[in-house]
Amino acid sequence: MHRSVWEYLAKNKEKLLGSFNFRDHGDTLRVEWWQIPESAKDYRIIASDGSYNYIVKDVNVIFALTGLVMKQQNRSLEDLGISYVGIIERNIYTRRIFDEFLSMWMRLAEIKSVLKVIKEEKDNYIILMDGSFASDVISPKPTERWVEHITKKSELHNIEEEIKSNIEYIRREFLSKDFVFPELADRYNENFGIFGYAQSLLLYYEYMIAIENLTNLKQPILFITKDSYSNRYVQLWEVSDYYISDQAMFNKCTSGKGFAPPLVMNLEDVKKKLMDEFVHILDIDIYETFVRFSDNAPSTYKVEILNVEDQSNIVDILGYISKISPLGYPQPLEIAHREVKISSKDMKGITDIILPFHRGARDVLQ
Repeated sequence: MHRSVWEYLAKNKEKLLGSFNFRDHGDTLRVEWWQIPESAKDYRIIASDGSYNYIVKDVNVIFALTGLVMKQQNRSLEDLGISYVGIIERNIYTRRIFDEFLSMWMRLAEIKSVLKVIKEEKDNYIILMDGSFASDVISPKPTERWVEHITKKSELHNIEEEIKSNIEYIRREFLSKDFVFPELADRYNENFGIFGYAQSLLLYYEYMIAIENLTNLKQPILFITKDSYSNRYVQLWEVSDYYISDQAMFNKCTSGKGFAPPLVMNLEDVKKKLMDEFVHILDIDIYETFVRFSDNAPSTYKVEILNVEDQSNIVDILGYISKISPLGYPQPLEIAHREVKISSKDMKGITDIILPFHRGARDVLQ
């Protein structure tokens, strides 16, 4: 970083500090905050996280992704990862769309790694996943806009129905392969634009089938979100500052280990965004709450909970999770996050294996 950044900070620190919002809402907001008791039950943990990264080489992009599971086995953690390394032409998607594409593929790998581990387990497991279930379900279905820069709409006319006809095949083959959609997408590789469209749609179908399989599990599943902008509690409690998020409210107005009274999520608006083939996925009760897992935790986290019988079951589970969150965040998820991260250095190593003597435009700057 250039020294001019530090020079700017030295001159403008007081101004920047003055624009930071330190307002105390504690006296104006009535916040219900329940204590987390010690859990009487003992569970085992399966924790999942994912990562992806890529590097541009001429007209190609080399990418890598992993979905990783950490499974509690006695007093240690065992890991299982599902990964993919590939090469794709750089102009098949715009950069923003490519990030959405890889993010969806990464989350598919996460869910598949969980399903692969859990199908062989009969123990009393809790599944911990990074992120938000509701956000995962409403991941945008690829549209013609994803490839509008390289093809004409007329070329995609009627192709969606043909691509959709692969859904049942993906369902049949889903558990037998790490990923089903790449082999199906290769059938469309004679036309660059159609291939990009087919590849993204087939990924989406397999991803939604993965979520379908996940919701069919019996084990409790907790999705833990680090940064949430929802304000359902703020609206429900009719607090004065509607612009603040639930997470900001609970961070400012609560202290100590505890959680907000769980709410059943309203999924009707989410259902409207799904294809008819996948609407049934949301015929389940999902609870949401905000939790501070330890007294010294720097923040609360939004937690979405699937496959629980009632609120007493939630209290028991949160009690156990708090025992394995000494720093305020579940330790197995923290370990999974560290282990799965694919860094820029990793991508350089991958590229050196694939193209050992190749130098690109950016290599001269390294």
